[in-house]
Amino acid sequence: MNAPAPVSGIVFDCDGLLLETESRWTIAEEIVCADNDAEFSMDLKRMMLGSSVPRAGVILAEWCGRPVEEGPRFADELLVAFRRAVDEHGVDPLPGVPALLSALAGRVPMAVASNNTEPETRRTLSRSTLPDVFDAFRCAGGELAAKPEPDMYLAACAALGVEPGEAVAFEDSVPGATAAMRAGMRVIGIPSTPGVVLTTPVVLTSMEEVDVDALLSGHLIGRPTGVPARS
Repeated sequence: MNAPAPVSGIVFDCDGLLLETESRWTIAEEIVCADNDAEFSMDLKRMMLGSSVPRAGVILAEWCGRPVEEGPRFADELLVAFRRAVDEHGVDPLPGVPALLSALAGRVPMAVASNNTEPETRRTLSRSTLPDVFDAFRCAGGELAAKPEPDMYLAACAALGVEPGEAVAFEDSVPGATAAMRAGMRVIGIPSTPGVVLTTPVVLTSMEEVDVDALLSGHLIGRPTGVPARS
């Protein structure tokens, strides 16, 4: 059996993967639902997880019983409420993320690929304590199609100067994991929301489970999807 190829680049999703922003998105979603006479539920949360802001606006419009043509209005309301939630409550890195980024810095090029826009992604990251270690940002908007299309991940790999098959993507959502796998990357899933099932080759519960040396050597540490952890 051939040894796995070393990893030449790593691309991270942002919301729910690097940062604990899903609670902030939930606050925003609850506000938009309440303002439009609809009831928020975790079913809606799971439907929206990993969606681009325009797509989230369409989902919210339909959930609130409004025509999809009102999607842009709902998207704008959602983004405004999210910004306020981040400004009011702050945003923290998820467990294991600061240590992992510090351990990887200088050893491998890293990028962020988010279904939010680049200005919003940078804004949210700037309100966290994470170090500025990213070599590139490739986010939704402009000419790049949103996840689950592979465009952002392909663009991120190109920006890092690596082939997709030589890179690893970390993702927390189905659209994001689908995009990375379509790009031909090696993908590690870390679900951020209960009830979300990822079919990535490796699924972890947090970044704390990542062994840096094993990761960079191409041995993706974790357990295959569907295999329970040892007790």
